[in-house]
Amino acid sequence: MQFIKKNSIVIILVGILLIASFLRLYTLSEIPNGLYVDEAEIGYNAYSILQTGKDEFGKSFPLFIRSFNVYAPPLYMYLTTIPIYLFGLSIFSARFVSAISGVITTFLIYFIFKKISPKKYFPLLGAFLFAISPWSIFFSRGAFEANFALCILSFAIYFLVYAKERPRYFLYSFLFLSLSTYCYHAERLLAYLIIALTLFVFFILNRNEKKPDKKDIITSLVLFGITQLPLLFLANTYAFKSRAFGIFYFDAINSQASKIIFFPESITKVLAFGREFLANYSSYYSPKNLFLLGDADLQRSIPGLSVFYPWMVIPYFVGAFMFIKEWKKNKGWWVMLLLFIIAPIPAALAKDPFSSLRALPLIIPMIFIITLGIEKIATILHVKLFIIISIVALGFSALSLWRSYFVLFPQERAVNWDYGFIELSKIIDAHPNQQYLIDQSRINPAYILLSFHMQIPPTKIQAASDQTIKGDYYNRSDVNFDYSIKNFTTRSINWEEDIYKDQILVGDRYAISDGQIKEHYLEKVFEIDNPLHEPLFIGYHTSPQAKCKSIANSNSHCTIE
Repeated sequence: MQFIKKNSIVIILVGILLIASFLRLYTLSEIPNGLYVDEAEIGYNAYSILQTGKDEFGKSFPLFIRSFNVYAPPLYMYLTTIPIYLFGLSIFSARFVSAISGVITTFLIYFIFKKISPKKYFPLLGAFLFAISPWSIFFSRGAFEANFALCILSFAIYFLVYAKERPRYFLYSFLFLSLSTYCYHAERLLAYLIIALTLFVFFILNRNEKKPDKKDIITSLVLFGITQLPLLFLANTYAFKSRAFGIFYFDAINSQASKIIFFPESITKVLAFGREFLANYSSYYSPKNLFLLGDADLQRSIPGLSVFYPWMVIPYFVGAFMFIKEWKKNKGWWVMLLLFIIAPIPAALAKDPFSSLRALPLIIPMIFIITLGIEKIATILHVKLFIIISIVALGFSALSLWRSYFVLFPQERAVNWDYGFIELSKIIDAHPNQQYLIDQSRINPAYILLSFHMQIPPTKIQAASDQTIKGDYYNRSDVNFDYSIKNFTTRSINWEEDIYKDQILVGDRYAISDGQIKEHYLEKVFEIDNPLHEPLFIGYHTSPQAKCKSIANSNSHCTIE
């Protein structure tokens, strides 16, 4: 008993980490239900690097990973080679780095909050709230580079809050900030903003306080600069700029600027940009988005649940009041204030009005504020009343999370996670002598999903890929994703030719009409449904002989066949 009392903090923290691990690893291969195409891209390229030292296009150890028509930072993919080496190519392996990142970040939240709050149980409460947060759980259970980037960023924040007492920690903080830019696009801006504002805080705002040794700062900046050289070397390439330019709201700015007639174009565009930015930026502090609606992207949200539980809105307001009131008295809170202000900036520069993925770093100061609110409420309410309310809130949270994520989510959102490709790959694998043509007019590139699930050797994918990309890997804005691998081809159906070949045409429910089935004598051979019993893929066997007979061999393809 004395041992438990003496080590109560450690025991509680271990319990929190076990909860965090369970919520992130339980049924990880099954939920999300399916494997999204971006996850398959990461997993298969890690598999390809592990097997051959090259990505799917034959590029040796690329600094940016070609992800369809854009490029992704590489660090998550490279680390994924470890679970693939240990567990083989699987959905679990592709998601493992993100899941473990969520657990590690929970651990780091405890130590970050411990440093900036003198209260004994404050960091434990913060770590617990992070562990059970729908925002963190959701992005920990998919192969999201942003969640891994959050973990690396948390290391940087951890060292930053200790850097004033231990100046050498600036070196570690800046190193992790640099590493975060190799994890996700948003951190490429956040890292620079954090460093700039950190220097501003220490050398401009706190003029009367003891400043860090300039040698430590200079050494840290030099290390940051050196580790950024590979990225800066590619700064003028399409690979570096494609994602940022692709999601920026140029059209909205031009549209809004055209409505302002009293100023020169240069001014109207600045005003239009300011309007768009502020509208997006403010949406990340909206209680409606944080506690009720959540992300509008169905692939990045949970049915009936936002990024936080609805009951957290009350501690959010209370905590925000306490934060505004007391942040000047608590010098360590400047890091939370800094994150609170700048975390949504990269997301606010994108078209989406509320992107929970791009604004993921905002979860750290938000958890801090909600924890402040709960702590304050606990001091106001009677102990027994607070315990009862806490039990009710936790029970509601558990039921909401279970219902929304573990029951409704795998049923209602399976189609958003490319469900059905596992079944399709099994059908194709089971009939190696039968040719399949997968129509991808309206679906994500099918070749990478089938390659992942069928575990096709990377050398075959490299040979079948668009060979023209190798000449200028980092500057190609377009790539052909029509593939012919083993016994399947992925492209749009050519109705002038494909019906005269003995093969199975596969498409979604809209790919092949009833009229085309009748006209071309197609025979339905299989159907793959989603969990709601709606057709995802339907396979039709062609009948070249019957088709030729119906047109009296007047088509040139009939003589060939």
